[in-house]
Amino acid sequence: MPDTTSTLDSKVFFSIPQPEMKVDDYRQWVENELIPGWIVKKEGNVANTCHDIGGWNIEGGIFAKFGGNTKWCKLYKVDGTGSSFGWLGRGLLIRDHYDLNSAEKIKLISDSLGEFLKEQQISYVRQDFYRPS
Repeated sequence: MPDTTSTLDSKVFFSIPQPEMKVDDYRQWVENELIPGWIVKKEGNVANTCHDIGGWNIEGGIFAKFGGNTKWCKLYKVDGTGSSFGWLGRGLLIRDHYDLNSAEKIKLISDSLGEFLKEQQISYVRQDFYRPS
């Protein structure tokens, strides 16, 4: 696997299965506990100044401060039931259009989420995507 940001794509998927949860319970947990815990508690955002836009299994977005700087990216909340993203299973897909700055931004945001999941002892698998050379 390449170790340079020049081949890192601006897309990372976090598989967060929580198999014991029914779909509705999973959705509520992600929207009411996981995302607010990450964005508000870990990153220090004020709850009403950050945004999680979009529904489930469709393109959405997130706007908040990460590492002290305001960032925007696409956020797909997937629950394993959507026809478009069902192949991913359950979790969060963080992405943006590709360029080197976006790849760096997605890495920063994804590293933040990974740290939060580790701190909270939430089981996950991170999948970084790479662009062909």
